[in-house]
Amino acid sequence: MKKIILLAAMGSEVAPLEKKLPGIIILGTGVGKVAAAMNTQRAIIEHRPDAIVFVGVAGGLGGVSRLDVVVAKDAVQWDVDITPINGGEVGTLNNGQRFLKLEPNGSELALQASLALGYPSILGRVASGDAFVADPGKSAWIQTTFQADAVEMEGAAALQVAFANKIPMVLIRVISDGAGDDAPMSFTDFLEAAAERAANVVAAFLPKWLEHLSA
Repeated sequence: MKKIILLAAMGSEVAPLEKKLPGIIILGTGVGKVAAAMNTQRAIIEHRPDAIVFVGVAGGLGGVSRLDVVVAKDAVQWDVDITPINGGEVGTLNNGQRFLKLEPNGSELALQASLALGYPSILGRVASGDAFVADPGKSAWIQTTFQADAVEMEGAAALQVAFANKIPMVLIRVISDGAGDDAPMSFTDFLEAAAERAANVVAAFLPKWLEHLSA
């Protein structure tokens, strides 16, 4: 049987996963890109997983609403900008990559599981950066510049590490706020419900992905 580990940034995101998925390795990375990258690499070294699921909450962009599920097709680091020295586009890494792709079969299984649970769900793009976005202007810029559907602080960094280690990854985010002026209050109000919904999606799709990976 293949081994999948689950990663989430905060304890409030880890807790519902632990309740629903006993026996699965579930680790908290901490908040932000450095913590996510460091602890994703540590988890890979210590547990040698065949695949990774990063899960949690996010701010919604564009027409994405609170408690909608965004299963990432790819992810970008919106705060990376080395264009003054090498040109290109904002969000492009030093190796020339901009939008890193998530594992397509696992992502499709997660999307179908979420829809089967009756949750509004899309296959979309996640933008990660080292800031909690609570400004309508900044959220509009991120959405327009990257055509992103959700903004958060870890996913793309964890994905960069998984990609470097050649480990497939699925990224699931449930919207807790609209990344605008009311984001801090909305985040607090909807965090528990969003984290619970994210755990439900993981519990529904994980056995099917394990079966696919083991085939």
